[in-house]
Amino acid sequence: MAKYLLKIFLLTAFIVAAIQNPVSAENTERLEVVNETQQDIKALYIVPSGNKSWGSDLVGSQMFWYKDTKIIYYNPEIRFFKVRMVFSDDRSFVWENDSKVDFSGAWRITLYFDGEKYRISKNAVG
Repeated sequence: MAKYLLKIFLLTAFIVAAIQNPVSAENTERLEVVNETQQDIKALYIVPSGNKSWGSDLVGSQMFWYKDTKIIYYNPEIRFFKVRMVFSDDRSFVWENDSKVDFSGAWRITLYFDGEKYRISKNAVG
């Protein structure tokens, strides 16, 4: 009986861990995020466009340096996302509503400054 209960406990613990894992079955698409903004980014938020909140900061305790690449995982069933970045000097820029980002087929997004405005390009190589 004890072995049976132990098996049930371990199976339950495994299922709970799989559900809580941020890279679960629903969040399996790998995405490279490239910082070409000419600024260091201290916070980055990427959430589905319908979200009311910004969720968790994807940068964490480290800075997302200019010219660096960060790997994140997202749900490929969600097409449009809003993106917010906060620079090291506390200025921020947001893509949402009409400027939301289409992630369909994306494997890389590049955040960049074109001399006038911050932009995002999808799957650009270079």
